Amino acid sequence: YFLGLCPMISSPMTPTIRFVVLTALRDRLFVSLLGLLAMVFCVSLYLGGGAVFEKNEMAISFAAGGSRAALMLGLTVFVAFHVERIYETREIEAILSRSISRASFIVSYWCGMVVVALLLALPVLLFVAGFTLSLNGAVWWSISLVLESCIILAFGLFTAVTIERAIPTIFTTVGFY
Repeated sequence: YFLGLCPMISSPMTPTIRFVVLTALRDRLFVSLLGLLAMVFCVSLYLGGGAVFEKNEMAISFAAGGSRAALMLGLTVFVAFHVERIYETREIEAILSRSISRASFIVSYWCGMVVVALLLALPVLLFVAGFTLSLNGAVWWSISLVLESCIILAFGLFTAVTIERAIPTIFTTVGFY
């Protein structure tokens, strides 16, 4: 419902953004990635506990790096298989039959992926901010995480639409990352 509040997103783009978010919910992307991130945080706390000095700093650096890599890989896999599925089921033809241009379709699809990335980055930010000493540093780190995910999503979407197959898309995007 917050999508209607943004004046930059036109009304033909809103259903596509909502479709992407609902697909992420249907595919249980949030549950699986949050579970993976919880495991990354547990392992980072364990590894940080092994340090002689600065245990908290070591744990937060392991958690930040591991969660960043896990989030980017999870988003890449989601984009690749989602785009492959809409090509295989011919949903892309139904979406493009609406009154939306191809450029608007790609931008709205990317915006939907960014909304998904923002929803997934929020728990990471809360965890990192909970263990860090500098809230300012955690905020800047989370801004860089969101911007990095926007770049990876744009490249992954470009690759997925171009190649139309999931595995080469994942390899290409991970290679770019």
